[in-house]
Amino acid sequence: TPLPASVVRYRPELGLDSTAPAGARQTVPLTVQGSAAGHRLGSLTVYVSYDRGAHWSRTAVRHGKVTVLNPAAGESVSFKAEFTDRQGNAFSQTILDAYRTR
Repeated sequence: TPLPASVVRYRPELGLDSTAPAGARQTVPLTVQGSAAGHRLGSLTVYVSYDRGAHWSRTAVRHGKVTVLNPAAGESVSFKAEFTDRQGNAFSQTILDAYRTR
């Protein structure tokens, strides 16, 4: 029996140095992969943190994207997703320092 496992993949547009402009509003496309992908997704809530996960703020997912306001230069953006598939399996994924700002 296959193990029900899923991940959220974030695809921010970053520079060659893997950073994004500080202070810019950034749209980040995301996809759910695995047992909760596509029509099998039950629910999805995404949070963003600008202090390595000390504090989280819920951000809306619209049309497979979230929008964040990038912090000051040298800081980072972290993401946390809580989601379920239609079979009732629950998942939680945290990515600290997903990208840095310049």
